[in-house]
Amino acid sequence: MEQIKKRGLRIGHRLIALIIVSSLSLLIVGGYSIYNFRKDLFEQKQSELKHIIETATSIADGYYQRAQSGEMTEEVAKARALDAIKSYRYGDGDYLWVNDLKSVMIMHPIKPSLDGKDLSGLEDKNGKLIFPAFVEVVKKSGGGYVDYLWPKPNFEQPVEKLSYVQSDKNWGWIIGTGVYMDDFNTALQERVQLLAGIIVAALIATILISVTVTRSITSPLGSMTRAMRDLAQGNTDTDVPTTRFNDEISEMAETVQVFKDNA
Repeated sequence: MEQIKKRGLRIGHRLIALIIVSSLSLLIVGGYSIYNFRKDLFEQKQSELKHIIETATSIADGYYQRAQSGEMTEEVAKARALDAIKSYRYGDGDYLWVNDLKSVMIMHPIKPSLDGKDLSGLEDKNGKLIFPAFVEVVKKSGGGYVDYLWPKPNFEQPVEKLSYVQSDKNWGWIIGTGVYMDDFNTALQERVQLLAGIIVAALIATILISVTVTRSITSPLGSMTRAMRDLAQGNTDTDVPTTRFNDEISEMAETVQVFKDNA
C-alpha cells in the first residue's frame, strides 16, 4: 500500500492527471459552446423570419397608405402589395404567403392552387390544424412562431417547418414565412462540424504539447534520480546527465556533479 501511495505522488502521474483534467475541461467547454451555438443560430433564424415579415407588412402598409391618399384604388393597392410579397424571395428560394383571419388563402406563390381556398380544416400528419394555429397566434399577440409539417417545394413528403406569422391590421391579412428545419439542421451540422474540428485540433495540440512538456521534465528527472542513487551507493563512475535547458533540473545536475567531484 505504501508503495502505491508513493507512485501516486510521482510528478509524472501528477502531470498526466493535469493533462487529463485539461482535456476534459476543453471537451466540456467545447460541448457547451456547440450547444450555445445551436441555440444562438436558432434564435438568429427566428429573428430573421420576424424581420422578413415585418418588411413585408411594411410593404403592405405602404400600399395601404397610397390607397388612402388617393394615389390608387384600394383594389389596385392590394394587388400590387400581393405582387410584391409574392415575388419576395430569400435564402434558398424561401417565400412568403398571405391568408386571412378565416384561414382562407389569399396568395401562395408556390401552390397557387390553394388561392381562395378555406384551409381551416387542413391538418399536418400530426393532426395539427395549421392555419387555425396561424390565426390563433395572431389574435393572441399580433404575431408569433408556429411549428408544423409542410412539404418542401417540388416534394410531396411533409417535413418539419417553423414559421413566423404576423397580422397586417389594415386589410386583415396574415403574412407568413417559414424555414424548413432539415435545411436549418444541415446548415447547423456544417458549422458544428467546423467548430468540432477546431476543438479536436485544439485538443490534440494540447495533448501533444502537454506530453512533450511532461517528458521533458520526467525523463531528465528519472536520469538524475538514477545518477544520484548510483552516487549514494558509492559508484562514482556514473555519469551525471545534462539537460538542454537552463532550468531547475540543470541546476540540480550541476549540484550533483559537485557531489560526484567531491566524492
